[in-house]
Amino acid sequence: MSGANSYNWQAPSGCTITNNGSNTVQIAYPNGFIIGTISVTVVFNCGSDALRTLNVASQPQNTSIIGLACITPGQNYTYTINGGLGASTFNWTLSGSGTVLSGQGTNSVVVNYSTAFNVGILSVTPANNCGTGQTSDLVVNVSAQIPNSIFGPSNLCTGDTVMYFIDDYTDVNYLIWSLPTGLQILNGTTADTILVVVGSSFVGGSMSVMRVNDCGSSPMKYKSLFGCQMAMPTNQNNPIEINMNNNLLTPDSLVFDNEWRESIKLDIDIILFPNPTKNTINFRAYRGHSPTYKVHIKSALGTLVLETILKAEDKVDISLLESGVYYFTATDDNNHSITKKIVKQ
Repeated sequence: MSGANSYNWQAPSGCTITNNGSNTVQIAYPNGFIIGTISVTVVFNCGSDALRTLNVASQPQNTSIIGLACITPGQNYTYTINGGLGASTFNWTLSGSGTVLSGQGTNSVVVNYSTAFNVGILSVTPANNCGTGQTSDLVVNVSAQIPNSIFGPSNLCTGDTVMYFIDDYTDVNYLIWSLPTGLQILNGTTADTILVVVGSSFVGGSMSVMRVNDCGSSPMKYKSLFGCQMAMPTNQNNPIEINMNNNLLTPDSLVFDNEWRESIKLDIDIILFPNPTKNTINFRAYRGHSPTYKVHIKSALGTLVLETILKAEDKVDISLLESGVYYFTATDDNNHSITKKIVKQ
């Protein structure tokens, strides 16, 4: 600068200035430098000194996301960042069924998770004129929700083997089942679908189940169970129904749920577990007398994807099938068949 006598440079703490006093300097920035201001005071031979400044920054500091990672679908949640010094903007993204409602570009956003949300990743990337910092992620899961329903018979007789399952296995690591005295679970208390044997000591009570996932456990869902009583018909005109143990029951004197009534009319019935499954479906025929069963598995669109022969107690590998809904049909030697839905995870 014309008429300048000297130049007095100042730099942020930790910086080293080489050739201070001249109009050209070299500044070395330390590791970890984020943002600061350089200034130079020009001293003139005549007249007032002049001050000039320049803001300098590195790429933004890394961030972490502060906010709930276990959410309830259909609700709004606020997230902020820890760190990100030197950033002039923050880019937020969300995978899964959700929307950043407000705050895009700032260090705080409001996110809405739709009722269809299952699991997703909330990400934020700090940026400034020098570039972008490291992206930070937060995996967001749905808090375990109480099951809507427990499917399976309500009226049980000694010696019966029955199956219970819940309405939806979305975002479930495993289930925890609890049964009243006299009932025994054959395949473990944490299975997706349980097989239960009714003992002679069972008289009734409440069963329960809860979902468990990475966020914890849900409240318990309860179902009332009742023990059936043996009874002979009082009138020969009354229809007689026979349960799986060939016990005679009179519908006029006993009350059974519709599901149980329909199941005892079948010529063939099967149990498939676990369901949903990733690799193997266990097959068990508990009504019917065929040594083998012809099995066809079709996709939701009706395409045949697997055909095999199974014994009355067997298993089938479906690991090569794509994830989705399929229909499992078993046919016995008398050409009686039954179809049940399975879910491949």
